[in-house]
Amino acid sequence: MTQASDPSRFHWSPATDPNQSLRATLEPLDQLVNQAHQKLIICAAPRTMSSSFCAALYAAGLGVPEEYFSPQFTKKIKGHWHAQMDNSNRPVSMAAFVEELCVKRSWDGLFATKLLFDQFERWLTNPCGRALFEGATIVMLCRADLRGQVVSLATADTYKVFGSTEGEHPAKTSPLPQDRIIDSAFYRTMRAEVGWRAFFAFSGNQPTLITDTMLKQDLSGTLRALAASLGRPINEEGLAAYSETSRRYGVHADHKAAMEASIDDDFTSHAFDASSYRKLALPRPGYSRWKRLQDWYSGRLKANEKQQRGN
Repeated sequence: MTQASDPSRFHWSPATDPNQSLRATLEPLDQLVNQAHQKLIICAAPRTMSSSFCAALYAAGLGVPEEYFSPQFTKKIKGHWHAQMDNSNRPVSMAAFVEELCVKRSWDGLFATKLLFDQFERWLTNPCGRALFEGATIVMLCRADLRGQVVSLATADTYKVFGSTEGEHPAKTSPLPQDRIIDSAFYRTMRAEVGWRAFFAFSGNQPTLITDTMLKQDLSGTLRALAASLGRPINEEGLAAYSETSRRYGVHADHKAAMEASIDDDFTSHAFDASSYRKLALPRPGYSRWKRLQDWYSGRLKANEKQQRGN
């Protein structure tokens, strides 16, 4: 059996952006294609430091995690891989796409992917999703400060800046009024949080919860614990290089402060207003909404299974 290349050749460093090496290539990463793969699925909501976490995993030699279940990625591989895409860059056969993905984006036998809830809902509520999650190590990224999460998302949406912005003072680029941006950020955050919780309740999967506080206070320790659970060594040199030179993701502090003040004025009045929670339409055990959510999830699985049989 052909041995895989030395992963330390691709460790993260300021001079070697990972997007220009393993993360950018469309060629198979792992020559050990007949090896049984481990799977690492990173379930995330917006603004939970997921991009930073994936970059750290890559630097530490723990896979090459990206948002593979997104139109942006499938557009990039269209015409380069065997899996066929339709006009909306959705795989014609999800089974063929997942099979090729696990082979070509695994490193040293580990397939790692980042997954947002809307991507899961659109692409993986089907037998392929069930198979992908089976036997996988699952991480759930979450943020203890939910209001801070909404502030971060609303500010990023306002200025269209989602990466590291140290020293930058971006101007507002969104044409939407601020109240609509805030409402959208709030409901998108809540939908992702509730959606993932519902999935874990329905599926019985028990993810490892990793908070933004854990990543900020002890990124190296958090990754070492995850590596130990996978039974894998960690690239200490690559992780140290990443930790020393990476910059915090997020928009400039003064823009966040202004957004936080605006949200504070608006949100506080909703905390003890019953109508605010009725508008959320959150499922509650013992009520018909919970049953409707269960029926919707089951119906979605059956519809996708029927579609897969048709393919």
